[in-house]
Amino acid sequence: MLSGVGVEHLTSFKRITTAEREEDILSSFFGAFSDGNRDPRTSDWPLMGSVWPTLAICATYVFCATWAGPAFMHNRRKFELTGAMNAYNLVQVVGNALLLYGYCANGWMTTYDWRKNPCMAWQKRV
Repeated sequence: MLSGVGVEHLTSFKRITTAEREEDILSSFFGAFSDGNRDPRTSDWPLMGSVWPTLAICATYVFCATWAGPAFMHNRRKFELTGAMNAYNLVQVVGNALLLYGYCANGWMTTYDWRKNPCMAWQKRV
């Protein structure tokens, strides 16, 4: 039995289980991202109201890439996608080149002045 000065306060502590401690750590970690640091203008956009839909999509991807995909392809031949991948890569290169040309031709390299247009000038100070 414990006795002595200062021992009485030990009985007032609440026992916290491991699950409660982990939940508290997760909520404080993700709360920092989702509560006060988000842009209020984007709160009604899809996947922007909370961090949980994005985490669910990431978890589904990891599940499919590490378990479901290899299980599905276990007794099958690999797909021959060389031609499709080359065509896809070519389309991506051409599309990105067109986007870069559009950005450069429509202001970034012609009329935009980096000294007179400060970044985020349109945003009101909070």
